[in-house]
Amino acid sequence: MVVKQLQTGATWGLRAISHREAHARSWQTSLRRFEYFYDETAGEGTFGYVIDGGVRISHKELEGRAENLWTADLSPYPRNEPNYDDKTGHGTHIAGTIASKTYGVAKKAHIISVKVQNRFGKTTSSNLLSGIHKSVKDIIDKGRVGKAVINISLGGGCQERAVSQAIQRAVINGITIIQASGNEGKDAKDYCLAPKAGAITVGNMKPDWTTHDTSNFGSTVDIFGPGTDILSLSSADDKKLRSMTGTSMAAPHVAGVALSFMSGSGSPKRRHEIVSMLDSTCTKDKITGDLRGSPNKLVNNNNKKQAK
Repeated sequence: MVVKQLQTGATWGLRAISHREAHARSWQTSLRRFEYFYDETAGEGTFGYVIDGGVRISHKELEGRAENLWTADLSPYPRNEPNYDDKTGHGTHIAGTIASKTYGVAKKAHIISVKVQNRFGKTTSSNLLSGIHKSVKDIIDKGRVGKAVINISLGGGCQERAVSQAIQRAVINGITIIQASGNEGKDAKDYCLAPKAGAITVGNMKPDWTTHDTSNFGSTVDIFGPGTDILSLSSADDKKLRSMTGTSMAAPHVAGVALSFMSGSGSPKRRHEIVSMLDSTCTKDKITGDLRGSPNKLVNNNNKKQAK
């Protein structure tokens, strides 16, 4: 990636994915005194599908680059009107990490919100399956294969065969899907959404470049991303921010890097190409501590500066 832009006052997570070493004062996550090297066109012409609890698409940080595709949440009978509001803030935070102008990895990408949760933050396998189908169909129908990533930061042990098969079919069609490994502190093969379906599974790394105790682990994990004390967007209003922790926050860092690679390549990049690029450009053997069988790989945007 050719560096055309330096962001000062960036989050620690953005610094981590654009540098090869941990910051000397990594504990100062709230100060936002970090540097982020990136291509100013990162994400241009690409689409990040956020399957979650909705996105506040009117947030100023998203600059009008976000839209609603579908929602499983309907207002009470008899109106039954679609409700796209993000009541938990989870999806908005994820969208901000992927593509917001200040806190996002791929700052020119478009966000497509697919709401599978209700106003209480709950979902069903049926709603999740519908959300995946809607996303995949939209990507294929609009010719976005190789220019779109689906981020699914949901899990908690919900491993439905139909959901896994839907993800597998999407992957076979060349669509890149990023999933959180989960936050149970256990083997990801038993808890992440679809452990064998071909989704790229992401663990949570802390500011000191150690893994978070709650991050699920093991050979199912493909790569780590910054996921602790991540500052991004709040759904409370169009300007507010919030900090969150979890593999849900790590996954969108990887999604953003994947979109950056897609936009900077000059041609669409299908899932197998993105997997290869993430593996060849990641920072290897720099995460310290017990990885509990997980690969020592941290996502990196492969900029040419790589200031240490």
